[in-house]
Amino acid sequence: MKHRPLIIAHRGVTINGANNTLAAFERAIELGADMVELDVRRTTDAMVVFHDDEAGGIPVSKLTHSGLRRLSGVNVPTLIDTLELLRGRMQAIIELKESGYEEEVLALVSEHGELHRSIFASKIDQTVLRVKQLAPEVTTALILGLRKPKNFIRTRWSEIRPQTRLHACRADYAVVNWRLARFVTGPVSRAGIGVLIWTANTPKALHRYLADKQIVGLATDNLALALKLAAA
Repeated sequence: MKHRPLIIAHRGVTINGANNTLAAFERAIELGADMVELDVRRTTDAMVVFHDDEAGGIPVSKLTHSGLRRLSGVNVPTLIDTLELLRGRMQAIIELKESGYEEEVLALVSEHGELHRSIFASKIDQTVLRVKQLAPEVTTALILGLRKPKNFIRTRWSEIRPQTRLHACRADYAVVNWRLARFVTGPVSRAGIGVLIWTANTPKALHRYLADKQIVGLATDNLALALKLAAA
């Protein structure tokens, strides 16, 4: 059988310039994605699915859900609404953008019966570890490839040789930026940790990672093309 990694719709499918919305996730389901990736933050009154850390210059954590919708101009869904849409239809990679609400996210996902079908990911090592400590049975992932790390050299070195970090936070997967993948995939795979790629969008990148037997899955903003190439 031909190798084919899981194809993950990064924040769903962008519709009218917006992603991380119910419509974006519904479209990913319709097109046939294997999984969707979504971002979780906390407002003053809800867990929401939203990527940026602020809207209208105000931190998301200081806004109400309705205020976030108004300032962002996006129909931002709650995590509960998103889980209800995906339940039994689509698995998700749930990225926790900040620390401090790991237990709340796990509880909501568990209430919707999706705990064992989901991957809980973060760029924050302690967040990944905290999720694993709270629920050892769930699947976790550490995201590697920060765009603008504070300590560039130290961070890049820890991302190119991430095995120590991955084992320390008990991650099941490494979610590797596509630019780092050629340095990281082999050593991480040999260490017994699965590799997921983010975010492969160009035909060249998609061809490369779809053919790589070490890659478990790849996240893309170009879902239709990824599915077409995978089927070829």
